[in-house]
Amino acid sequence: MFILDLFGRLHAIAVAHEILTKTDGGQVGLVDLIRRQIGPYVAMDRDQLVLDGDDMTLAPNLAHALGLVLHELTTNAAKYGALSTVAGRIEIAWREVHDGCPPHVRLTWREVGGPPVVPPTQTGFGSRLIETSLSHALDGRARISYDLAGLHAVLLIPKGDVG
Repeated sequence: MFILDLFGRLHAIAVAHEILTKTDGGQVGLVDLIRRQIGPYVAMDRDQLVLDGDDMTLAPNLAHALGLVLHELTTNAAKYGALSTVAGRIEIAWREVHDGCPPHVRLTWREVGGPPVVPPTQTGFGSRLIETSLSHALDGRARISYDLAGLHAVLLIPKGDVG
């Protein structure tokens, strides 16, 4: 299992780098990043991925860090959460928020229609990666809630890393 997890993380990094090298100036569209990281795990014809927000341009460092976070959330959803069932779906919404200093983007990940969520008994590598990637790379924050109805994550990203 460790080898498959490592391969998945390397693939997530490769996807982020591929997007970066194909864009002008290294800027990445948020919608493109989401679809490229999550797309292989969802059935688009069954609306397993619902996106809500205006596309935004991401700085290269944010695209890299967010790509890893999205990959971790997606693989966890495929193994244990909403994407482990036919009826499950992922809802991702994002908005600019000006209620703090500095302004930031709030990205919300919500799993719907999956099995009841059981909080982990210990913090694994993936959970630590999710919670620390944004803070170390960008001075952002991540909060994960293990709601019975589905995992819910809120990522706060400083506006300076988003265009």
